[in-house]
This record gives sequence, structure tokens and C-alpha cells, in this order.
Amino acid sequence: MIEANVSKEGILSMRVPERYRGKRVQVSIRDAEKPVSLQWSALTRILDQLDQLDLPRRSHQQILDDLRADRDA
Repeated sequence: MIEANVSKEGILSMRVPERYRGKRVQVSIRDAEKPVSLQWSALTRILDQLDQLDLPRRSHQQILDDLRADRDA
């Protein structure tokens, strides 16, 4: 996703990655729901609530071992 600014005159301006320059692209427009910093604040709040749950914790090695066992089954 690329964020862009729209002037009061309706001119859209954005900086795109090099691979798109000089090419025709399609643009889909939707209203920005929240500033990024607010989205991160909301995500942090949700993760903090998840930490309060008493869920069993597993290491990445335990997760990989379980995935391998499921794949081999």
C-alpha cells in the first residue's frame, strides 16, 4: 500500500517505487481510516490484552517441531 496526498484541487501526489516509474498503473482510492500512529497504538493495546490471557507459551523450536510432525503425519 502506498499512501498519497490529495491537494484541495484534487491533484494526487505520491512517490512510487522505481519499478513503477514510467509505467501505467491502476490506483484504488479509499479514505485513510486512522493515522498510522493510532493504528499502532490500537495494535499495541490488543497485544497487551493478549499477554494477559493465560495461554501456554511455546518456543519457536517447539512450533517448528509441531509443524514438522504434522507435515510427516
